[in-house]
Amino acid sequence: AEAGAGARGSDGAGPGPGARLGGSMPSVRVSSSATSASARLSANASLSTAPSHPAAAATTSTLSPPPNTGPSGSEQSVFHAIAASIEEDSSMAAVYEHLGISCMHVNEHAVATEIFLQLLHVHTQFPTADSPRDMQRLCARLGELYALQHEYDHAAEYYKRSLSLGGSGLPRRANVESLCKLGQVQERLGHYTDAMCTYEQALTIARSMHDPAEGTAALASTYEHISQALSAQRLYDQAAKYHRAALALRYGIGDPMHATGLSCAQREV
Repeated sequence: AEAGAGARGSDGAGPGPGARLGGSMPSVRVSSSATSASARLSANASLSTAPSHPAAAATTSTLSPPPNTGPSGSEQSVFHAIAASIEEDSSMAAVYEHLGISCMHVNEHAVATEIFLQLLHVHTQFPTADSPRDMQRLCARLGELYALQHEYDHAAEYYKRSLSLGGSGLPRRANVESLCKLGQVQERLGHYTDAMCTYEQALTIARSMHDPAEGTAALASTYEHISQALSAQRLYDQAAKYHRAALALRYGIGDPMHATGLSCAQREV
C-alpha cells in the first residue's frame, strides 16, 4: 500500500477507542474460512494458559493496552472464544486477522477495530515467539483504522507502538511507510513540528537503503509527504522544492538533490 493511505483514507466516521462488539455483528461478505472463524466463537469456550516465550513476554510487558481496550463484562466471552480458538489452532489468528481486514474493506471500521483489539489483547496476555511481530502488524492496522475514524490521537499512539515493536526486524521500506503515516496523523493534529521530525527520520532510513530502487521510491514518497505538509503551513516555496525533488526521483525531471537539508527545528508554526 502507498505510504500515508491510512491517514488520508475514507471520511467515514466511526466510534472511538471504547467501541465494542455490542449486539450482533454487522453482516459482511467474507471468505468461507473467515465465516468458519466466526462460527467458532462460543461464549462458553474454555481458556487455558498458552506457553509464553521470554523474548515476547519482555516485549509485551512494556505494551500495556490503553484504557478501555481490554475485554470486560460480557466482552470476556468474545476474548475467551478467540483465545481458545487460537490456542486450539494457531492458524486461526491469521483467519481472524483476515476477517478484520475484510471488515475494513467494506467500511465496517468499528467491527475491524474490535477484532484487532481482541487479537492484540490475546497476544499481550498469552505471548508466543511470534507475538512481537504480530503485535507490530496489529498496531499498524489499528493506527490506520483509528485514522479512518478520525481518532488521530489514538492513531498516532498505535503507529508509534507499531514502530517500537518492529525495531530492527521491520523491513526498512515498511518503516518508512509507517513513519510517513504517523507524520500524516501528526499533521491532522496540527503538530507540524513533530510531523517534520518524523519525516526526517523517514528520510534517514530511505537514504540508507541498500536497494537503489527501493531507496529511490521511499525517498520520492517521503518528499511528497513533506511537500504536502509544507503546503499546509503555506510554505509554498519550500513545498515546491520537495515536490520537484519527488518528480525528479520518480520521472527523472530535474535534480532531486535540490531538496536536501530538511530540519525539523525550522518548522515551528
